[in-house]
Amino acid sequence: MVTTGGTVRTLGAWIPTSNAYNLKLALYTDENNHPSIKLAETAGGPQVSGRNELPTTTRTPINPGTYWVVAAADGSTSYAVSPTGAYSFGTLSYLSGFPATFGPGAFTVQPGVTTQFFVSVAEQ
Repeated sequence: MVTTGGTVRTLGAWIPTSNAYNLKLALYTDENNHPSIKLAETAGGPQVSGRNELPTTTRTPINPGTYWVVAAADGSTSYAVSPTGAYSFGTLSYLSGFPATFGPGAFTVQPGVTTQFFVSVAEQ
């Protein structure tokens, strides 16, 4: 949940252990509890244990609201975090990049698994 509108500057994820993968992140709108329209994304960067924060490739204004952060790592299954913090798995190629939109069923929620993703905005 983004509580303050502004311009998206960075996207991030807390990764408990590093697997020496490269990581990319994208921000999507929420539509009926699934990621829908891509608003912002990052270029790839090395994944580290702990806080991973990557700058977005464009400065996108957003309003307070509910969003999804979607991640793709080379050598790994893609994953998303719902607005409630639920961890979901999907199929997304790191090399192909993020699609402009997702539809229902793109990700499968893994009950009982949560993770931490975050969005950094500069107030307008």
